[in-house]
Amino acid sequence: MKYFSNIALPFVDPILVFCILLLIVLFAPIILRKFRIPGIIGLIIAGIFIGPHGFNLVMNDSSIELFGKIGLLYIMFLAGLEMDLLEFKRTRYRSIVFGAFTFFIPITIGYLVSYYIFEYGLLSSILIGSLFSTHTLLSYPIASKLGIIKNEAVTITIGGTLITDTAVLIVLTLVTHIAENALSIWFWLSLLVSLIIFGIIALWVVPRVSRWFFRHFHFDASSQFIFVLSTMFLMSFMAKVAGIEPIIGAFLAGLALNKFIPEGSVLMNRVVFIGNTLFIPIFLISVGMIINIELLLNGTQALYYSGILIVVALVTKYLAAYLTQKVFKYSRTERNVIFGLSSAHAAAILAVVIVGYRVHLINDYILNGSILIILVSCLVSSFITEIEGRKLAIIESKKTYNKADLLERILVPVSNPKTVDPLIEFAILIKDKRSHEPLYPLSVLLDDENLSQKIISSKNILQNAIKLAAASDIQLQTVTRVDMNIADGINRAIKELLITNIVLGWTGQTTSSKLFFGSILDKILLKNDKMVMIPHLKRAIQQIKQITVIVSPNAEIETGFSQWLSTINQLSNNIGATIEFYALKESLQRIKEDIKSVHAIDYFEWNINENVSNIIAKKSENNFLVFITARQRSVSYCSLIDNLPRQSYKLVEYFDFMILYPEQIQGKTTSFTKRLDGLDVSPIQENIDRFNKISKTVRNVFKTSHQEENTPKT
Repeated sequence: MKYFSNIALPFVDPILVFCILLLIVLFAPIILRKFRIPGIIGLIIAGIFIGPHGFNLVMNDSSIELFGKIGLLYIMFLAGLEMDLLEFKRTRYRSIVFGAFTFFIPITIGYLVSYYIFEYGLLSSILIGSLFSTHTLLSYPIASKLGIIKNEAVTITIGGTLITDTAVLIVLTLVTHIAENALSIWFWLSLLVSLIIFGIIALWVVPRVSRWFFRHFHFDASSQFIFVLSTMFLMSFMAKVAGIEPIIGAFLAGLALNKFIPEGSVLMNRVVFIGNTLFIPIFLISVGMIINIELLLNGTQALYYSGILIVVALVTKYLAAYLTQKVFKYSRTERNVIFGLSSAHAAAILAVVIVGYRVHLINDYILNGSILIILVSCLVSSFITEIEGRKLAIIESKKTYNKADLLERILVPVSNPKTVDPLIEFAILIKDKRSHEPLYPLSVLLDDENLSQKIISSKNILQNAIKLAAASDIQLQTVTRVDMNIADGINRAIKELLITNIVLGWTGQTTSSKLFFGSILDKILLKNDKMVMIPHLKRAIQQIKQITVIVSPNAEIETGFSQWLSTINQLSNNIGATIEFYALKESLQRIKEDIKSVHAIDYFEWNINENVSNIIAKKSENNFLVFITARQRSVSYCSLIDNLPRQSYKLVEYFDFMILYPEQIQGKTTSFTKRLDGLDVSPIQENIDRFNKISKTVRNVFKTSHQEENTPKT
């Protein structure tokens, strides 16, 4: 009790301060993500609230400053570590041109605005201009999800990011050094010599030492992790000794280690994990702690500064994309994709503004305006990439996708004894008869004090599945996993067993915890790109007389189109049911070309504006409804179809149905920029759908009014 009597704000106890920071890191992104606020913004906002300009809960002391500096180094280190150097090499000349446009245009216009409108000095204007030249590929995961990452417009944007961010960091070093030291010939000579020596060490010595180390210590995971962190900090310190900013050293350290740490490897996961769970979040919180939000509320000057900064940031990036389009004859859609990917400002702009603020070249107005640039540019980037990326994906769909001929392997996660038989029976009916692969019933058990009892119960459940498969002369291989999380256990089994199809049981229940943290299905869809089927079976599937398939727009573009079509055909042939397809004209044409069935097939052109419920209302209970949907932010995603089974009580109560998510190319979705934001990229599909609904309603109102005005009176 004596301890509590001495507590006063701000808190200075290191244990309590660290606990508060960890709680913010845990809950801030989760809570604000529900309001569609990106995780990076959420942590900065949390820092504002607990900082000296907010509720003054935590003192911005040396410990937070230390974690903040490490986090800043970690941001640039991961940016270099995860850069795709092969893609940059393939399109290096065009990347250089775009990098030059996206660097010189923003910094030039930004300098003129700062010097003549804001009336800052020479160095401050150059540094403020460089803020606009930076960009972070926060929308890259969206492009990856849409399957357009191999398009040249996307690859040159990635290469341009490397060029412009490196150029900005060099400008930052020169400007800050000039601001802190007298300019002389010896300064330039010493800087040139030190840069040469540092460059040799970073690009020649470090890669060779790293190659030797990983060759001789490949078995020691702990030593590898320590080596990577030591290299990052050593290179950062050597950069400081050479007279340049430590963040450039961290960035070059990432480039030097790039080819030694494969994407998705255990070592990469460990390096990223420690940064994204501790150092980078605390750095973002420390950024928020130095922001004086009162400046935005005291008069119009702060809003005036912020408005101009946001306009310049977006306009200059658009001009760079426009000139790139004209030079290389890209399409309008490709230009917009370039703009969408390159318009987001996050990691590098934070590095520049913090260093500039520290040396008093940037004041509070520019600091706060930069934070607003991050918020607005990330939202604009996400929307533009989403909308224009879909258009580009449709164009790119004409290109063939060559994939290995994988054997069909069906995984059936089971947990409820009542649903085992229907799920196994369904899996048997969709199984390709030419495949000799077994079915894989999976039981995932949570590791707790009741594990032994759960193992016994799991064996009984799987035994029922074995009996059912034996009766159908189907080979079956049971799988049991012990994990801390059900979804993680399923995802690991999918990878280890090379699964191609997953059959999940329908729950239909949405608890508050699932809304908050995401359902098992959401996590499975996020972590793998295989075809996922969720059947809801109330009666024996053999009673089905007709299969009604409602197809989402652009479904023919997805990689798994032929696969799900073959599955529907297989089910139809096995149960003797007819098929009817409801789809857009383009999709129906592809279905007619690919489908091969011994039973009758009907085709109905479905208008996207028509309510799906109207189609369902015409069906009997002998219909088996199949909803071909897609993962969110993919080119064929349609919220009208995806949300209906969860929202329609009548559908769940009276019909047998199945939700089917086709196989899709996921690409490299583990890029650093994605992790920095979430810290994940915020879902925006719901906002786009909401905007489309409002626009459609407004058009209908005006259309009705126009018709009434032109209707002759009798």
